[in-house]
Order: sequence, then C-alpha cells, then structure tokens
Amino acid sequence: MPHCDGIQVCAEIRRFEESNAVQRAVIFITTGQHLTEDKSFSFGAGASEFYTKPLSLEALDKGIAVYFQNSEQ
Repeated sequence: MPHCDGIQVCAEIRRFEESNAVQRAVIFITTGQHLTEDKSFSFGAGASEFYTKPLSLEALDKGIAVYFQNSEQ
C-alpha cells in the first residue's frame, strides 16, 4: 500500500470502531515477514490473527472456524 501498511490500517479500523461504537471486525494479518516484532505490532494494533506466508489452508480454516463458527455455511 502506498501510504500505509496493514498494521496501520488495522489500527485505523480499531480507532474507527471505538469512535463510532460499531461491532469489532475480525482482522487477519498475513505477511511474508517472519519477525516476532511484526506479530507483536499486529496484535498491538488490534489484529485478531497473524499468519505468515506461505499460508496453509488448514491454518486459515482453523482461524475462520474460531471467529465464524456460528455463521451459516
């Protein structure tokens, strides 16, 4: 993204949710970076889950099941 990164976008979404009293969205961060700092920054910004690439479908399915287990299929 030219003007900000995904962690900044995540933080902006969380600020918007708080300011507007809207339900918290589920945010999955996916990155090619394998640094511990990136994971910490992502969760600090309000990410729901953090995945590194290559992302396995099994890992993604587990994350989706955690947050959307009551959704219709």
